[in-house]
Amino acid sequence: MHLHLFPTFCVLMTIILIHIPTSSGADNEQYTNCSRSYPCANILDIPYPFWGGDKPEYCGHPSFHLNCTGEAPQITIESRPYRVLAIDNGTFTLNVAQEEFWNNDCPSELHNATINATTYFEYAPNTEVLMLYYGCRVTSTLQLNISTTITIPNRFNCSENQSTEIFSVYVTASLASSGQSISNMNCSNSVEVRVNKTAAEALAGPASGNVTQVLNSGFGLVWAANNTDCQSCVRSGGWCGTNATNPGSFVCYCSDQSYPVSCNLTTSSSGT
Repeated sequence: MHLHLFPTFCVLMTIILIHIPTSSGADNEQYTNCSRSYPCANILDIPYPFWGGDKPEYCGHPSFHLNCTGEAPQITIESRPYRVLAIDNGTFTLNVAQEEFWNNDCPSELHNATINATTYFEYAPNTEVLMLYYGCRVTSTLQLNISTTITIPNRFNCSENQSTEIFSVYVTASLASSGQSISNMNCSNSVEVRVNKTAAEALAGPASGNVTQVLNSGFGLVWAANNTDCQSCVRSGGWCGTNATNPGSFVCYCSDQSYPVSCNLTTSSSGT
């Protein structure tokens, strides 16, 4: 190269380098990794904010970890395990069932399915409370008064009940509104679980549905974890994730680099 052309060459290279988008190897790796499909147990692909198995935490939200080692994914909410039956990313709805009640309406340990509204989840509208009562007996006063009509809610069998005088019963909101209660019984234990409302209504019908089937049908939870920001990120061609340097904060991984919300946009929004 002629020496008199060297200054011009340097100027041209400087202009070219200024206009080349900066990109980090870490950003590109995260973009590539988060764009892959990640199966988890029997669910073929788990979307943001969920992560677990082979899907890295930075492709999800720290509070949405899934255990993928069993026959179905499992999520822990407020220290209680729930079996994940389905994930609907379009409606931000998770269908879950209490793990201890899966195929078992008489677990050895009883835990109420109550989820604090301050967490990332709230109950879906089609969720209903199902009360299960164990170790129940008809009160002695009513047993002595044969002229009294005893109203007993629907019974279900537990292997622990060896006597016909001891039984378990269930009460849904539909049954309670029709006048069925446990006012004529003494029960040693009870638990409040959540179930799908449509499935629970079958228990109050003339055919009297199966409690185990209702419990296995699960119930809906609506999640809120940067929903609006993630939609904006996906529309711009990016993949949603978590900023590794600021755990819990949203980041949009794009082909050139990461952005706060959307690819090629540096302004942040307050999506929920």
